[in-house]
Amino acid sequence: MKLLLGIPIFDTVQGEVYESHLNLMNEIKDNGFDVTVSTPLGICPYDRARNAVMEHCNDDIDLLLFVDGDILLPKKGFLRLLEAMRDTKAQAVSGHYYRRGYPYTCVWSQVLKNNNFSVDADSGVHEIHRSGLGCCLIDAKWVRDNLASPYFKYDSAIGGGEDTYFFDLIREAGGKVVGHADVRCGHVGTRFVVSDKTVNWVRENELKHQLRGEE
Repeated sequence: MKLLLGIPIFDTVQGEVYESHLNLMNEIKDNGFDVTVSTPLGICPYDRARNAVMEHCNDDIDLLLFVDGDILLPKKGFLRLLEAMRDTKAQAVSGHYYRRGYPYTCVWSQVLKNNNFSVDADSGVHEIHRSGLGCCLIDAKWVRDNLASPYFKYDSAIGGGEDTYFFDLIREAGGKVVGHADVRCGHVGTRFVVSDKTVNWVRENELKHQLRGEE
């Protein structure tokens, strides 16, 4: 089987996640997949970058795995996503990670009575309605057969980004989206400048970190 690994990159892959991306490549190959990599660089907004990845999903591509350049992947993450897709017959399986801004909620959500509610879980596989695409395994063949391009689009009418638009397309076409809470990803936060305005906060938090390490 063939898999397309899509890593849209605005500037660089964050150093904190680089090793996990290399391990991911080995894991995919160890599970019997031929891997093709698509890394659109500096394409904005993000819907254009994800559609650029989809342009590489030729007829011989079976699965698409989106991994963002700021996502730290756990070991055996791909295998767990793959097993969940096979067990649930879902068309998209999202790993678990948090948004980078306050209140740092999980990227998963469900839509009830036209309202979007954030959801979360500590473990297990759960049916969800929407997610981010920072770590998401997608049935590329199903997408090509059942959805129409563009697959990703910013749509102010639904109040969401290109990921919301995509997951809504899947569900409207009769597909299923699940989240795997045991694929616990890290999300590199916004880096800050140490200055007169931030130095006291940095000192306080660094001290707390050191004290926790001594416990």
